[in-house]
Amino acid sequence: MWGQGAKLPCGVWGNAPTVPRATNSKEAATTKVQAASKPSRPSVSLVKRSKTQAKIKIKKRGKATGYQIAVKTSKKARYRIVMPTKKRTVVLRKLKASKVYYVKVRAFRTKGYRIVHGKFSKPIKIGKYKKTVKKPKATATPEPTVTPEATQIPEPTVTPSETPSDAPAPSATPSETPSDAPAPSATAAQ
Repeated sequence: MWGQGAKLPCGVWGNAPTVPRATNSKEAATTKVQAASKPSRPSVSLVKRSKTQAKIKIKKRGKATGYQIAVKTSKKARYRIVMPTKKRTVVLRKLKASKVYYVKVRAFRTKGYRIVHGKFSKPIKIGKYKKTVKKPKATATPEPTVTPEATQIPEPTVTPSETPSDAPAPSATPSETPSDAPAPSATAAQ
């Protein structure tokens, strides 16, 4: 009567599994699929804001499978869920330097195919990008040290009156100088 993939009168497709219906409330309680417990509300803080990025940190509270991050650009705008993530430190990219952003986060838990969301955190404001000017450090500059100049010792000057002209000139050969060594004897040569 009904073929494969045909729609049944009850609104279920032909190859879908059927769940037996409970006849009383006691049986109905046992046939329900247990959902994951609702995760608690996380908190968010801004770590760093650069010209086109903002780094946020999510503080974990309770058990959570992941987090959804919602962003809006003005107080009256609606939040858009930007990305789900399992990480607790997230970098939001492609931000404009002249805009203010509002960010909030909620945790979720999964059990099978079911997803249970927690409450959103309190929104944080990510302000406009302000270029920081690095100020020079106020350190005491050392005074220039005075180095003593090298004093030159004057060379002794020789005046003509001190040098006697009759003094013999020093000789450089050792044979002319008397020595304490004995003279060679004639017996040794023979």
